[in-house]
Amino acid sequence: MNETLEKRQIELLRTLKVRFQEKPRSWWQSETKKYKTTWEVGNTYDDYPEPSEETIIRYNLKAAIFTIAALLLYMVVLLTAEQNEGIAFNYIMSFILGVVVVNELKRVIDRTPKIIISSQSIWFKKIDLEVEWKDLMASYIEEDHSGDSVTSSLILFHYDQYANAIIETTIKLNESLEMNDVQLCYYIEYWKIKTGNRTAAV
Repeated sequence: MNETLEKRQIELLRTLKVRFQEKPRSWWQSETKKYKTTWEVGNTYDDYPEPSEETIIRYNLKAAIFTIAALLLYMVVLLTAEQNEGIAFNYIMSFILGVVVVNELKRVIDRTPKIIISSQSIWFKKIDLEVEWKDLMASYIEEDHSGDSVTSSLILFHYDQYANAIIETTIKLNESLEMNDVQLCYYIEYWKIKTGNRTAAV
């Protein structure tokens, strides 16, 4: 990383430190969004394997098969229930579960790579984006607590040499993938350090 780009990275990190710091809130206000660096998240990973030169992440096949089996079993129980007063409800629920099963079947059939992490870059199929480690300026995890469950997104700040600008990209993370958020952050930090792209101290 050249000196000018390093200065831009340090200025960016200072800005992000202020932007993503936890805001004070009153006792009645619930937490909505929380931000952590990928280092803070990935550093909690218990098992630290040395990544291969290329890691391909697909949909989690075992989890999808387990979910389908559980849903089909529940559908059978509903459809064979002998209580007459709940027959209509049982059929409606079975239909809804059938839709979910079809959706899970797509995950079983679809074995295309969703994320590829190599010694050179990280690639996301969802938005067809590849970021080389040398161009990665900063990376954060956004935890959204506003819904019924917590959802996570990966926020990348990367240098685009053609535009000569630092681009911000947000990728919503998917719990159905073979690699969880903590592992993903660990791999990102591993290759950042391995390639000499250490996050500057601010």
